[in-house]
Amino acid sequence: MVKIRENIINILKKGDIPSYDYINYFDKVRNIKFQKDSFLQKNINALKNYYNDATEEEKAIINNVIFILEIFNSKKDALKDFLFRTLLFNHKKLNTKDIYYALDFFKNSPSALSPDLLIEVLKEILEPQYFFSLEANRRRSVFINILYIWHNPNIFVKLFWLEQLPIFKKLLDFAMKQNYIEDIMYIEFYIYHFYGNSSQTIKEWEKFNEMIEKPLSQYFKNWGSEHKLPKPYNYNNNKKRIAFLIDRLVTTSPLIVEYSLWKTLMKNNEFRENYEIFVYSMNYVEKQPDDKLWIEELKKLGITVYTPQYKFYQDGYFYNHLEKALDLREQILKDKIDILISFFGYAIPNFLFSTRTAPKQIFWSHGNCTSEIENIDLRISHFPQECKNYDWKIFDIQIDEEFLIGSQQNQIEAKKIKEKLLKKFGKDTVILGTIGRFVKIDSNEYIKLIAEIMKQNPNTIYLACGHGNENSIKEKLKKYNIDKKRFIFNGMVNPHVYGWVIDIWPDSFPLGQGKSKDEFIAKKRPVIFHIKRKIKSNKKNKVFIANDDKEYIEMVTALIKNAKKREEIGNLEYKQWYENKKNIFLKIINK
Repeated sequence: MVKIRENIINILKKGDIPSYDYINYFDKVRNIKFQKDSFLQKNINALKNYYNDATEEEKAIINNVIFILEIFNSKKDALKDFLFRTLLFNHKKLNTKDIYYALDFFKNSPSALSPDLLIEVLKEILEPQYFFSLEANRRRSVFINILYIWHNPNIFVKLFWLEQLPIFKKLLDFAMKQNYIEDIMYIEFYIYHFYGNSSQTIKEWEKFNEMIEKPLSQYFKNWGSEHKLPKPYNYNNNKKRIAFLIDRLVTTSPLIVEYSLWKTLMKNNEFRENYEIFVYSMNYVEKQPDDKLWIEELKKLGITVYTPQYKFYQDGYFYNHLEKALDLREQILKDKIDILISFFGYAIPNFLFSTRTAPKQIFWSHGNCTSEIENIDLRISHFPQECKNYDWKIFDIQIDEEFLIGSQQNQIEAKKIKEKLLKKFGKDTVILGTIGRFVKIDSNEYIKLIAEIMKQNPNTIYLACGHGNENSIKEKLKKYNIDKKRFIFNGMVNPHVYGWVIDIWPDSFPLGQGKSKDEFIAKKRPVIFHIKRKIKSNKKNKVFIANDDKEYIEMVTALIKNAKKREEIGNLEYKQWYENKKNIFLKIINK
């Protein structure tokens, strides 16, 4: 490393700058105590002195060079300072490879970014007085940059994000006092994204509701009154107009659920004669812009679709959230919507409900049942809710078959994968597994029982398909002596492929699996539930619910030992789960 440092010094003496590739030596030099070099320090000081006056293009270059020189001169806070400068880059002014070299370093290098380091920097950058001293586009770029490096495996969907709510809360409180409504709306989007992807329990969602959603709802309600926003009234439409507010029109679990309902309703002649469906997309491009294929599919069903993406898309991540919210509100009022249905979490639906955008407003919970937003007239869901302090109206939805089974090609691919696994582990191997976020299986109670099942049945392997805190689960595997070779992390997979690979789905608890479990049952594959499962229990399927740990182990083991029984149970479970569902949706929303 001393030789490499000499190379860097020689490059500087020739009047050149070192290649960014030297950043990749960070892991090798971070624990080396170099003797301070006065020439390197002189160059570091010169670059830092010029940095504040440099153009954005120059800063992007200087940022990388300073870091290289400091790590090869054993600067204590080199990494922290590098991260601080990197998060401040303004993408509105500049979007070059020089910026992304730094961002990719923090995104892709596990050793470069720890939760402690990120928290330390966030506390400084998001300190309200400092943050709001930055110009508007740089403020927004801070969150864009955090979102970019969020995919680093050390911080991606990790529980430490839940503990950072006070930092974000302090920022929002300051913005509300200053009446910075646009900052409030885009900052809340990122808070919900970081917090929501790590949240596991209802208590955590209650905390988010109390600290973020409720104060914002009251603020939006007051803002609407102060600005005298127009109000809806009882319309005399020939057909009653039902509107659904969606975060974005892309293939997600909530959209598949709602689309299945819309398709069922629009196939009914009596419904079409008396009702119209409107779909409004918030088109959160920060996650993924609306898919044109989805828009066309909905239009084919006779659904009116409104997406503001073509008005705001040209501004990318820098579009105005308030203007979009007002645009959606204006269109909903113009369309004379009778009933507006939405889930919450984001600022825009909060704003639309709090300022009263439709005569009747309905909260549809897809999991987080805690939201207490102003002007909720009714609460509905397609599965039993854990929040028992509210009056919920529950209805069934038959998920459209195209999303449950998959294609013939999926089954062919699954067969190949399964053959490889059986060749590796033995032809009598039985494959256990689940598909979904790892927070669902990251449970001591669950892993302990899986360990006992696999101990009693050495011919089993477990496929953990999804994403999340893999290290936390690995610690539990070690604790309960599960052979790591038999517990396989597959990452994100196509559920319509791996749904055919997995033989038995031992459902997780206390947090149960969601749509991927439904897809598995639709393929007539067996699922075993535990009575401790908190949500989405199905009374009709009580025959497949174990009443205690011992019974859970026995039920899964019985299926492991009998392939014919697996087939019988899969068929019976499918029949009980999907057949004879009554759609009481209209009866509920018209009350």
